[in-house]
Amino acid sequence: MKKLLIFFLIIVPLYLSGQSNPPKEEIRGAWIATVSNIDWPSNVGSSSSIIQQQKQQLLFYLDELKATGINTIYFQIRTTCDALYNSAYEPWSAYLTGNQGTPPSDPNYDPLTFAIEECHKRGMELHAWVNPYRALLSSGSVGSLSSQHIINTHPQWIIKCDGTQYRFLNPGLPQVRNYVTNVCMDIVNNYDIDGLHMDDYFYPYSSYGTYNDDTTFANHPNGFTVKSSWRKNNVNMLLRQIYDSLLIVKPHVKFSISPGGNPMNFGDVYIDPAAWLAGTYTDESGTYHDGDPYIDVIIPQIYWYDYWWNYAMNYWNDASLLNGRDFYVGTAAYRLGDSGWPATALGEQINDCRSKPLIKGNVYFSAKSITNNIAGCKDTLRNNYYKFEAIPYVMDWKDILEPNQPENVRYERIPGTNVSYIIWDTPLPSMDGDTAARYVIYRFNNSSIVPGDLDDATKIIGVQGLKEINPEPSDTGSNTRYFVVTSLDRNANESVMSNVLTLNSPDEPILVYPQNLAYDQPDTIICLWSLT
Repeated sequence: MKKLLIFFLIIVPLYLSGQSNPPKEEIRGAWIATVSNIDWPSNVGSSSSIIQQQKQQLLFYLDELKATGINTIYFQIRTTCDALYNSAYEPWSAYLTGNQGTPPSDPNYDPLTFAIEECHKRGMELHAWVNPYRALLSSGSVGSLSSQHIINTHPQWIIKCDGTQYRFLNPGLPQVRNYVTNVCMDIVNNYDIDGLHMDDYFYPYSSYGTYNDDTTFANHPNGFTVKSSWRKNNVNMLLRQIYDSLLIVKPHVKFSISPGGNPMNFGDVYIDPAAWLAGTYTDESGTYHDGDPYIDVIIPQIYWYDYWWNYAMNYWNDASLLNGRDFYVGTAAYRLGDSGWPATALGEQINDCRSKPLIKGNVYFSAKSITNNIAGCKDTLRNNYYKFEAIPYVMDWKDILEPNQPENVRYERIPGTNVSYIIWDTPLPSMDGDTAARYVIYRFNNSSIVPGDLDDATKIIGVQGLKEINPEPSDTGSNTRYFVVTSLDRNANESVMSNVLTLNSPDEPILVYPQNLAYDQPDTIICLWSLT
């Protein structure tokens, strides 16, 4: 009897794995949440040993996220009118030291400074994530608060929700808007952040309980007669005030907000993304404005799969709504593995985002979901979608002037070590005073490199803040490699390429002793070799 052997050829399209023409420009972000110690720090306290543990855990996150392909960190530093940094206005957070108002024992330890420095070394952006109004969680205790907390220093600014302990700053008060703006600008003025970021907690969700702001509405109506419209505009005025302040002090700092992704809920929390993106609001004098947007990025939390994902994406992916501003998708890495979330969900959502030109990347909640590799998400990102590094998009309404290129790219031994690196000199400042914020390193197999070749993300071998790199070996089989380096400024404008550095593989070492193919050698032997 004859046997028929049938061979099946299984073809997996490259686009399914995300590696066909991977994007060179893409936001790949992760939220590091500190409220209730969701992500960081796992160990709270003020002692030197706890500080070292906190630093090591943060370094672990940054190393793992960088290796996964993440290029933007949203680091939560203000959760409930507290501070995980050295604030001029608010007490140290209990989520850091264990007791609100207790500083770290080391006066030089500032988690925000530490996070910024370490992110910048790795070529990652650091966006300071603040909550604008929340003062106490639903299950919180006023008795646990520092005497310097805003609930104790300005109780007249606080609204409490009935039935819970939830308290928030009253958005209708001009004093509150000034206070929150001062808190934000204190961060911007004193820290080298790349962005200022707010989450979706403005007016509280109805599940937190009812509240009464009738007196504020009566005293500060700003021309409104409908309370829901007034509440939305209170938020709008705060955001406009912060954005205008950023433009004056540090216009390169990016201002982003991540509202809930379902537009059906906007009325519940009195947010108005269409106004933020269109530039409309009503000021204290009742004057109507219709001008420039007052946020740079919208990051809606589209934390669903299937129907609700499609519904929300259709709403947000609208050029007339976005008005030329950036749109990243807040993505629910924490839900991977839940019922109704197949293992392929993350890849499907990334492919969907990449198929829509208005979407410029994804931000994942939260960091530990990636580092814990939930449902294999870290492997999926690292091996399939983020195998090659990407740089942020240029925000052309901020700055489009290119920085100067790095100079004198060369291969040298680092003094005092036995290791050689590719190194380069800091570029000269450009006409607007900018210099390099980070560097992009490319590797090619030929020396005839033209500017268009830099569009190929597969040639990128590093994006970093340091002026040196020890490249991983290449598996192309060629003995000669060619390297160029470019500069990125704070707005991700990229310079022209540097000089081309040619590196040849070293000669094969020559065995000196014992003689090649020698036999009958002792069990223990010392081998000697030479390069010539």
